Amino acid sequence: MSHQGKAPDCSRFPTLWRVRLHALDMQLEVVAKSREQEVRGLHARFEGACSIVGTVSCEKISGYCYVEMVGVWQA
Repeated sequence: MSHQGKAPDCSRFPTLWRVRLHALDMQLEVVAKSREQEVRGLHARFEGACSIVGTVSCEKISGYCYVEMVGVWQA
């Protein structure tokens, strides 16, 4: 399964992120609930609901979040 979305203007954006915060002993995997959550305007960008799984201080966690990607990125 690809972890990239593709906007109608053919720009691509990531739909999976791995976040590590060593100071908090935190490792998270954030995955877009649906890849079709781009916002169309002057520039396509991703805004959407995501799920989270991971660990904080060796405790398993899971939940939901909202991701907004703006600016220039390469997928």
